[in-house]
Amino acid sequence: MTRVLVIDDNQTILDIVADILRHNNAQVKTILNPDGVEEVLQLFRPHVLLLDVSLPGYDGRNICREIKSNPALGKISIILFSANPMEPESVADAYADDFLEKPFSMDELVEIVQQYSR
Repeated sequence: MTRVLVIDDNQTILDIVADILRHNNAQVKTILNPDGVEEVLQLFRPHVLLLDVSLPGYDGRNICREIKSNPALGKISIILFSANPMEPESVADAYADDFLEKPFSMDELVEIVQQYSR
């Protein structure tokens, strides 16, 4: 079963994304605040991390870089997502595996998570 961690500062988005992914047989954990995300990643061991770019006090791209630079966590597939379009170079500079623009369809969400599940 695919394990997915979703980080977003909007509880409604977290609930909807979790429901969609659970309906498609994923094990999902959601968090509103990225404080302590490395510990959550080590304990939950997700295959995929869906990470909002714009979090209060945080830039998801910086969090992505930190995770990808950690040898114990760097293999986790990270998909950045945001309502603001991003240039491919910005996604690549963050070491993200992909980008999903909000709003997205249920099919887009499921497809991208399946694509990066290992």
